Amino acid sequence: MATVTASISIYFAQPWWLVLALLVVPAAWLGVRSMNSLGPVRRYFAIILRCVGILLLVILLARLMVAQRNEHVTVVAVIDRSQSIHPDLLDQYLEELEKKLVTTPTANAAGTMDRLAVVDIAEAASISALGANAMEIRQRNTTLMGTQSRLADGVQMAMAIAPPDTATRIVLLSDGNETAGNLKEAARIAASNQIPIDVVPVEYEHSKEVVFQRLAGPVRARSGETVSLRFILHSTSSSKGRLLLTMNDSPVDLDPDSSEMGAAIELQPGTNVKTISIPVGTRGMHEFKATFIPDDPAEDGVSENNRATAMTFVAGPGHMLIVDSQGAAGANLAAVLKNRQIDARLISATELPDSMARLMDSDAVILVNTECGSFSYQQQEMLARYVTEMGGGLVMTGGDRSFGAGGWIGSPVAQVLPVDCDPPQKKQMPKGALALVMHACEMPNGNLWGKRVAMAAVKALSRQDLAGVLDYGWQAGESRWVHPFSEVGDKTAILNSIDQMQMGDMPEF
Repeated sequence: MATVTASISIYFAQPWWLVLALLVVPAAWLGVRSMNSLGPVRRYFAIILRCVGILLLVILLARLMVAQRNEHVTVVAVIDRSQSIHPDLLDQYLEELEKKLVTTPTANAAGTMDRLAVVDIAEAASISALGANAMEIRQRNTTLMGTQSRLADGVQMAMAIAPPDTATRIVLLSDGNETAGNLKEAARIAASNQIPIDVVPVEYEHSKEVVFQRLAGPVRARSGETVSLRFILHSTSSSKGRLLLTMNDSPVDLDPDSSEMGAAIELQPGTNVKTISIPVGTRGMHEFKATFIPDDPAEDGVSENNRATAMTFVAGPGHMLIVDSQGAAGANLAAVLKNRQIDARLISATELPDSMARLMDSDAVILVNTECGSFSYQQQEMLARYVTEMGGGLVMTGGDRSFGAGGWIGSPVAQVLPVDCDPPQKKQMPKGALALVMHACEMPNGNLWGKRVAMAAVKALSRQDLAGVLDYGWQAGESRWVHPFSEVGDKTAILNSIDQMQMGDMPEF
């Protein structure tokens, strides 16, 4: 492989400081006058050291710079492989780009050459060539599906693979249809690193094209309700076709008066909206898929953008879930609600749904004297999101297994409750005590899980409870208090101590 030649230049970034180098003259003169008591060797040696010190200080202030200048460049081609660019059109642009790279002088008399790196971009960035001397770009990349255009990721990848021994230029070949990321921010970072970006715009025009922009439907509905679906399409010209709709992959008859399943539609240039009402029967999550099929295929250039989807959750008749680990209090509450014509279902903690789709079938969840340990952490997060994101109701009744006494302090559910599970300091509450003896866990990510378990245990304590953490110190060779045994307070100090500790293997407990 040929070597890359470079020239080295030395200069001062702030040369006006060099004027201070004249201070060596008075420094030497004062040394000769004031060091007569020293011997000749020591006197001249001291004077030389003073002068050298002044010169070094001046050089530092003047900022001595050593620059390596290289005459060669690495071109990083970022190729947009998304489906918005037709493969035949992309091939034409790639051929033109290769011709420009080949006709550019890439070799000199010494045999050194410029380099070409290629980054393909769609839903992810993929390195196709890394600093090769051959100016060739492959026509296809079978590893990318082309479902998105994350152009910013391609520019960031190009900067990441830029070699340090040559200058770098980025060539972006794209139609500019960015679906995710921030290309402007990536370009700003490239400019701050003095990496220029050349753009080869892929230009095309679809004189006859229909784009299914969106299928809009209600997020929630009741069982037996009729919902309205809005089909929003954009057309560049007048076009005729049919709309097909499926609900949970089953076809929906949009034209019962004819033998066709789809509804006829005439599109005008611009945005077109058609509304269709259909009944939804069973409860659960319903997925609608709509497709536009033109009567004349020549009136629609790209068929991949003729589909849209929507999701609607259909709830059954309103009812509540009563969760009770013991059963007696929950049964009484369920009887009272049923007397008020409210549908309520009594379940145990183990029967609580473990998915949001199943939980959304209920209008509210009532926790009757049920402790936090009866639910997994994922179920606790689900209950919190059920309230904050889905608008569901949550009721927690009192008891010896509820609120702080039930270990709900610091849990995701405690964050959405209207009361504080951790009582104020002025309340006289019996103190609890927790001592954590931490030992290295020989399992995948064992120490990480050990820390998480310890943090979860501390978060369940009240501010007046006592807690301490012990581990084995490698350097000291003995067990030590990572956090002294004391009141946890706001828990910040003990949680930080747990996060920073390095657990070792205790010889004995």
